[in-house]
Amino acid sequence: FCGRLADGQPCSCGPKPNGQCSQSDNPCKPQLSLRHKRNMLTLFIFLGSWVIVGADRITANGDVANKIGTYSLAVLARHHKVGFMVVAPSSTVDMALASGKDIPIEEREGEELRQVRGVQIAPAGVKAFNPVFDVTPASLIDVIVTEKGVVSTPNLTGMAGLFS
Repeated sequence: FCGRLADGQPCSCGPKPNGQCSQSDNPCKPQLSLRHKRNMLTLFIFLGSWVIVGADRITANGDVANKIGTYSLAVLARHHKVGFMVVAPSSTVDMALASGKDIPIEEREGEELRQVRGVQIAPAGVKAFNPVFDVTPASLIDVIVTEKGVVSTPNLTGMAGLFS
């Protein structure tokens, strides 16, 4: 297949996980997440590709927590009938967490949303919700891949079969 790696992180957050693809015969190109919604239409649809993302946490039912933007990529992939694959080490799987509702979501400082380049764009006292991660439900994920194996159409049974 032809794959494009998409990542919800800004490009300054570190290396992209494309080493595995570059060692194979499959063509893969990193894609900046800032344009992922528009590129979904122009790139993924015509190439018949998969959206491939990483994960910070995977639950017993296959829900996945990852950088902000992962959920929207999954929704776009489903809408446009593009496969959605999560590739992560098995250490990210936490079978003690039943679902994404059980994942503690870290929040960033609200100033990131109230100011742009030091210019106040919202009243100083306004509360801001600025999560670091979003949760993608297993129902939007086609495949979870780890070094232990693959779970297609993730659910409790498939996850337990591979990680119990």
